[in-house]
Amino acid sequence: MIIIMKPNASEEAVGKIKDLIESNGLQAHLSKGTEVTIVGVVGDKSKLQGKNIEMFEGVDKIVAVTETYKLVNKKFHPEDSVITIGNAKIGPGHLTIMAGPCAIENHDMVLETAFAVKKAGAQFLRGGAYKPELLHMHSRALRRKG
Repeated sequence: MIIIMKPNASEEAVGKIKDLIESNGLQAHLSKGTEVTIVGVVGDKSKLQGKNIEMFEGVDKIVAVTETYKLVNKKFHPEDSVITIGNAKIGPGHLTIMAGPCAIENHDMVLETAFAVKKAGAQFLRGGAYKPELLHMHSRALRRKG
């Protein structure tokens, strides 16, 4: 959700909205324009139900945001993201190599693949989930053995 403040909203009014959001365990992202301040709310907006935000001094209107992935959406965060995992970085300016099987068939295969991936220079092992047909074949084979 975003809270659009009136053009004449005072810093104090914006501060009260920010405090309300943060006191309810959410994050407030301020975007100050030349005329209007917009307060973005990140987190579970249901925590603000019944708070009558639209009645607060300086609030013009509240707009529900239906965009997905608000924490990484370029509309909300135009700056590039870089994710650090261990010594490796994923994002602009960093060459990241991930490799792995399309489907994980068994534990030994994953370990063998992990060692081969690391030896080839990749920083990350990725693997698809068990595919239903493979799982079905394995369960049939196990039943025959049992």
